[in-house]
Amino acid sequence: MTGDIVLTGVTGSLGGHLARSLLEATDSTVHCLIRAPEDEAAARRLRKRLKEVGGCAGPDRLVAVAADLRREQLGLAPRRYEELVERTVAVYHCAAHVHLTAPYRQLAPVNIGGTRNLLGFAATAADRRGDPVGFHHVSSASVFMSARRAGVPHVDETSKPTVRTGKPLGYGQTKAAAERELDGAQKRGVHSSIYRPAVVTGHSRTGSTSGSDVLAPLIRAVAALGAAPEGVPPFPVEAVDEVTRQLVTLSTVPCAAGEVFHLFRPDPLPLSRVVSALRRTGVEMRSVGREEWLRMADDHRQHPHVLPLHGLGEAGRRLLGIGAERESPALHSGKTWTALERAGHHAAALDDAYLYRLVRALLAS
Repeated sequence: MTGDIVLTGVTGSLGGHLARSLLEATDSTVHCLIRAPEDEAAARRLRKRLKEVGGCAGPDRLVAVAADLRREQLGLAPRRYEELVERTVAVYHCAAHVHLTAPYRQLAPVNIGGTRNLLGFAATAADRRGDPVGFHHVSSASVFMSARRAGVPHVDETSKPTVRTGKPLGYGQTKAAAERELDGAQKRGVHSSIYRPAVVTGHSRTGSTSGSDVLAPLIRAVAALGAAPEGVPPFPVEAVDEVTRQLVTLSTVPCAAGEVFHLFRPDPLPLSRVVSALRRTGVEMRSVGREEWLRMADDHRQHPHVLPLHGLGEAGRRLLGIGAERESPALHSGKTWTALERAGHHAAALDDAYLYRLVRALLAS
């Protein structure tokens, strides 16, 4: 890739790993738009996040830029905005207001308005350069949380989300609306692609994960209660570093413009494999019916390793597959994995050894 990259969301759980993957795969300077009052404060936040992800090669190619996606011209001074417009050949939009219990109106300014403003920036850059600008938008599989109830039992990369399929979470609804902002982008010189992760969990090598991993509260609660619920649907998962490596690989393949990719394994992860990994760490575990397990979790809701699962609200209930009305659609990623194989991508194994690393890291944190 020849030219500079603009990256948003670098201080988030996924964005720090995405910065690392971009530095490894390209020679570009990456301008990281960070919500901060000035550049030095943005740089401090960037350094802190890079330390959390274990550093990266070529950190001098990461430039912290204080910005606010909700504001006109991204909150940048006119001269700074123009400098970025002139230099940018690709935008990787990973920033989002992630809150699984917040309403639509609270999340919309960043998730929808921020996407709209960033698309305007990309269109201006394309017009100024006279060449298309790539726009790589990180969405979420939560845009299909209620797809089955909306009459769509199977979802793949060709499925179209709506605000209805993203119900009841405000987050899923705003991400579905944000995807619609990309409609017509190509006419403005912006070659947009959409990437939808699902359950993003621990690093493939270390097992370490972040507070946004929705699988982590369930695993900790299961270990704390010494019991695993039966009948929980399997999870569409991917390791956090694999998500960003796959995203960068796919963003550089021919004809990526206009495509949608699903960044999770073709075979979902059964809870039973996680339970087996917990048992190998020495945790005593029994299997109980889901209703009994829910009563146990409610009785111990103030336990520090059970309370976070309750904090997920509706998202936690859907993770557990409670009630027919909460049954998620079958999510497919075959087209994405065919593209990854053609690009020569070799995915890290999410095998039993990986799950052992994951649960050990979770129990130690």
